[in-house]
Amino acid sequence: MKIGIDIRSAIGNKSGIGYYTMSLVTHLSKVDHINTYYLYTSQKVDWELSDNFIQIVRLENGILNKFLWMFKLFKECLIGKQVDVFFSPNSLTIATLSLFRRNVVLTVHDLVPVLMRGTTNHNVRFFFIQLPIALKLSRAILVPSIATKKDLLRLYKIPENKVFLTPEAAHDWCFGKTTEEEIKRVKSKYNLPENYFLFVSTLEPRKNIPNLVRAFSKFSKKDTQNFKLVIGGKKGWMYDEIFAVVEEEKLKNKVIFTDYIPDEDLLPLYKGAVAFTFVPFMEGFGLTPLEAMATGTPVLTSNCSSLPEVVNDAALLVNPNDVIGIAGMMKRLAEDMNLRQQLINKGNKQVKNYSWKKTAELTLEVLELTNNKKL
Repeated sequence: MKIGIDIRSAIGNKSGIGYYTMSLVTHLSKVDHINTYYLYTSQKVDWELSDNFIQIVRLENGILNKFLWMFKLFKECLIGKQVDVFFSPNSLTIATLSLFRRNVVLTVHDLVPVLMRGTTNHNVRFFFIQLPIALKLSRAILVPSIATKKDLLRLYKIPENKVFLTPEAAHDWCFGKTTEEEIKRVKSKYNLPENYFLFVSTLEPRKNIPNLVRAFSKFSKKDTQNFKLVIGGKKGWMYDEIFAVVEEEKLKNKVIFTDYIPDEDLLPLYKGAVAFTFVPFMEGFGLTPLEAMATGTPVLTSNCSSLPEVVNDAALLVNPNDVIGIAGMMKRLAEDMNLRQQLINKGNKQVKNYSWKKTAELTLEVLELTNNKKL
């Protein structure tokens, strides 16, 4: 079987979908040495891949090159016979163009642009206009959580046997070892104190960062340990409110924005935190809380969407709209060392329920079913 995969989301400064794509492809390389994979990309990647993984690199800079990139892919994969199955870990466009050869497998990570329209930018909303067509023309649809599967089946008329649950997992770097020197290096680099709460994700409305800042402000008024809130991640869209709330709450010296965090800094940054505080309104899977647990960091997260499913009883859960409740949970984490250790122990067990090897195996099964026309 010849399998094509669009890996562009994993190029450059990766976000959640980029890490998903990289982790899935590298683990497919470990479990499958028989089928041939064509990785379509705009930049060569240096991942450890077996010989049956072939990179097809084409420039994508500029509007013309973007159009040509998509046109060539459409011509080769959907009209020609370059691949037997095309897997799209992110882009809906390929599935939307698959009218001639319905051999496309698509991952739908979440339905935030549909359920929370006001929290996404116009590019994302335009992108998701294609979703009904993409769902109809795709032979199979992968989802990372039961919550996303329920949303998908509730909102769209698609057969349930077309939707496959393929949970994500903590990335390999989360299980690595780091030294006190590395933690000190990262604290020095980002000017971090001894005690800090950590948030890591793209700065966008659904991540609920303003409420996190408001809760931290309430916590700070009674804090005697000089805690700071570290917000790690690149600016996404509609993030002005975050900085406005920091100004309103007079927290300029208490909230640290790191911008995008390179891979080599992530593990020591997690390890150095007292707790990971992540209270979004909606998540398709909730990968960062799982990463935090894998690093041995206690987690506070939201009690909605996929998050309770992912963390189970290994994290403190809170209503993302309850600022006072979030502040109270921060106080508990700051003051109760036994609680933190209990969460660390439970987190170590919970992350073992997920693995990228299993995700790769489940994905491969779907690709094979698609190729054999059993879907």
